[in-house]
Amino acid sequence: MLLQPQKVTLEYIRQMVEKSLQVEFEYLPIISIRGVLDLPKTISCDPMLIRELLVLAIFRIVDLDDSKTNLIHIQLHTTQLAFYKSDPKAEVVELAYYKAIAMTMSNTIQKLPEVKSVYQEKLSLFSSGTKRSTYSNQSSEDFVCLDLKKHKMERIIDTHYGQIEFFKDQQAILMVIPVSVQEIHQEVVEKLPLHLCIQETDASKKELAESLLGLMDFYEQIIKIKGIQPDIIGGILLLLRSNYQHMKHATGELCYMRAIRIAETISKWMLHFSNVIYATLLYDLVRYTRLPLSYIESNFGIVVTGLVERLIIQELEASYIHTTLYVGNQLQSAVNRSYFSTIFIKFAERLHDLSYAKGYIQNNNRQALKFLITETSQVYLPFAKKFFYEEEADIIKQLEQMLIYAQEVENKS
Repeated sequence: MLLQPQKVTLEYIRQMVEKSLQVEFEYLPIISIRGVLDLPKTISCDPMLIRELLVLAIFRIVDLDDSKTNLIHIQLHTTQLAFYKSDPKAEVVELAYYKAIAMTMSNTIQKLPEVKSVYQEKLSLFSSGTKRSTYSNQSSEDFVCLDLKKHKMERIIDTHYGQIEFFKDQQAILMVIPVSVQEIHQEVVEKLPLHLCIQETDASKKELAESLLGLMDFYEQIIKIKGIQPDIIGGILLLLRSNYQHMKHATGELCYMRAIRIAETISKWMLHFSNVIYATLLYDLVRYTRLPLSYIESNFGIVVTGLVERLIIQELEASYIHTTLYVGNQLQSAVNRSYFSTIFIKFAERLHDLSYAKGYIQNNNRQALKFLITETSQVYLPFAKKFFYEEEADIIKQLEQMLIYAQEVENKS
């Protein structure tokens, strides 16, 4: 689902939806549309996705209509979407506001939900609050019952940086989309709060030159792997370099160089899993710079987004790595082999960071190294010994060696 925004009129979207309904329905439902006077005449969106969204919404209301009136009420309102410009946990929180359109839909006008003046960004990935159910956090049992049409609607809304609510009791839907998705798209990519990354330092000309050669060499090698698309990997590398700039990890490495080194390891372990390699490169952008998952979704698709999301969940929930494989008998299933891929990414990251133990000490991050060592011995090693296959024995051996190395570095410092 790649976002292809265009500036179109609301009337154009209405006509597209009507044509689609004529194909889908034997008997067209009666649709009553009302809007406030100050509605914009044009919006910037992906018209094909918005058409699909509205058709799915209309189908849903028709299916929920117990009275079978075949009448659907739609009301359009002006509202705003608010996004965080700074860390949402900071003492002073800055918000950026964007014009938006709220669409309410029901089979009865009395059941249309109320519209708020502002819809604020949800903190699903940065708090312990309730988060939307997605592919990446479904259990094997839940996945069978997943409402695919509802999930599709949520993904279209997410791609447009909007919000959606389903009111089952009221047989109603509320959808909020920005007037200009391009404006938000530009803001979240070009004006990321980079101070949330680990540290900002000046890189020497030599370091920058070496890193550029490193990026070029990585690109030349990685595109040789079957399934890797040169234009996608090139776009990811440009995104990493332009957004991280001179940002450095606690190891003292440039953040984008750390990302490609971890991806190099993953490319050896999971040779033909291109989406896993893409996710390995991208997920730290979400973790450190709060690049929205909706941006990942719109540019790299739902599979990469699901992997990145699961990696972030692993980062936030300390007990997650213990429980990942306890659902059913998932290690026996080839389907769940890809599910296990995010664990490999975390282990590749851990091996890499342990190998840079001296960097932690040189950059006055001794406590971070100490935590790394403790977590590796208490969580990662026991997990690997319990769940890894025989062919992954080499990963366990490398982890043990790197742990000993990091302990020696820490003890000598």
